[in-house]
Amino acid sequence: MTEDKPDPVEFIPPSFELRAKAGTSDSYVSDMLDKANAALQRLGPEYLVWVRADIKRLEAAIAKLAQTGNAAPETKRCLEAVYAISHDMKGQGGTFGYDLVTDILHNLCQYLENREAANDYERHVIQLHVNAVKQVTDNELTGDGGDAGQALLHGLREVVEIDRHGGA
Repeated sequence: MTEDKPDPVEFIPPSFELRAKAGTSDSYVSDMLDKANAALQRLGPEYLVWVRADIKRLEAAIAKLAQTGNAAPETKRCLEAVYAISHDMKGQGGTFGYDLVTDILHNLCQYLENREAANDYERHVIQLHVNAVKQVTDNELTGDGGDAGQALLHGLREVVEIDRHGGA
């Protein structure tokens, strides 16, 4: 029995030109991080404007979902739209200090994953998540939202679990 030997690894050092352009010194990296953080600080106040516009988009998609009457292709497209908007919002929340928004929408995205239909209760669960995001942003609950935020998130998770176990 012979052992398979891994292919030899070849290290190709970057060219001088590439090293000069990449700037990998600690001070360069630190400077770039400082610039990125400053840009995020400047954009921070805009986040609430963006998230409120996204909430309106979510609510429009949910309203359209309610109108589909669970017609397979239309319902699936509406659910995909709700998922896509929620997923984008989830990514932005933590970046701008709204970790609870990220957690709520992560919970919603998991709930929506691979879903092709939504009955009245399931639409209600979706709307509860959107309402929770509105509460967080309207009250500017940054970070994890403290005890109130964690209680809200716990309640949403329980509602999802009830649905998963057929309690609705």
